Amino acid sequence: MGFFFRFSETCDNIFVKTKEADLDTVNLRGIPVILQVGLDDWTVTLIGHRNDQREWRFARLANPAIQVALGAGADGAGEDVWVEGWEPALALMDVYPWALLTPLDVHKQFLAPVRLAVEERLKRAASRDAAERARTEWQRLFEQKK
Repeated sequence: MGFFFRFSETCDNIFVKTKEADLDTVNLRGIPVILQVGLDDWTVTLIGHRNDQREWRFARLANPAIQVALGAGADGAGEDVWVEGWEPALALMDVYPWALLTPLDVHKQFLAPVRLAVEERLKRAASRDAAERARTEWQRLFEQKK
């Protein structure tokens, strides 16, 4: 099995992605990556797993540098704060203008809800040019994930 690694600033943000098509990106704790966006070498990642009742729980991981660059982080943005449900997960991500950042990964099971969330946020974007650029990048990623 072949692996490649992408390193971020903290150990929790080191991700391993297998080259086999049936496996998903996970962080080193073995938790699936649901959504990952970036700015230069910095990332904001939504991870998730199912609890004992098979309901999804989510947490956001962010590099300290992106918190400074985007002026976010007053809520403990880099910490593991676990929430239950998709809307609270999006609220964690909404600390950042994540839909305008470069899309890096989306879990295949979450393609439709992420696409809908992206479109909602791009419609509200202050810059039409930035929204169109981001929409093109998201479309490219969604096509790759099909």
